[in-house]
Amino acid sequence: MIELRINLHRDGCLKGFQASGHAGSGKKGEDIVCAAVTVLLRTAARLISGEKGLETGGEALRPGEMTFFLISMPAEYTEWVKGAEKLQQFENLLSEDYIKDLVNKAKSLKEYKLIIEIFDGLSQKDLKNFSVRVLKQSENLIIIFLNKVDNGIMVLGMMAPIPAQKSEFNMGNFIKECMSRFNGKGGGRKDYGQGFIDNKDLNIEEIKIFILKRLNSI
Repeated sequence: MIELRINLHRDGCLKGFQASGHAGSGKKGEDIVCAAVTVLLRTAARLISGEKGLETGGEALRPGEMTFFLISMPAEYTEWVKGAEKLQQFENLLSEDYIKDLVNKAKSLKEYKLIIEIFDGLSQKDLKNFSVRVLKQSENLIIIFLNKVDNGIMVLGMMAPIPAQKSEFNMGNFIKECMSRFNGKGGGRKDYGQGFIDNKDLNIEEIKIFILKRLNSI
């Protein structure tokens, strides 16, 4: 049996795929099905690589298992995919179901609930308005949103009434501390903080991980 797993972009276009197979008899990696997996993906890679502007890659993960992916694509296609992803993001921001899902998946932070999420290309106004909408869902929330923009990374943090009144945590000071770690600037007040890192090449996931570690250490 050969199993094929296809990975798609949000717009439904091909991102890559992975195949694995084994006949169920004999040593894995030495049967005809394992060989067929390699032939299948290498042939697919050659066919797709023949398309103008597409660069492909692939690797054998283990006997009878191989992965294939697109390395690069024409600029116009890349921009189209990014545009589709942004439209999906804005659709999420307008969706009450998306907001409720964020709240339901909130992490525990002591006796409070934490939402930390990454966005791409939102204006400062849109990010703040969305934060207010999320906070209205619960009086026990702490939210921190990271937003990738053209010239760097924007960070916004807010607290709902219960953590703002009962905890000693100061969001403005926390954002300021986190931003300074990445040569950025930030500040605010006890229940609200915002900051900016003037470095468009910085990995936004790295900042998110740092923020989570600092929150868990407080």
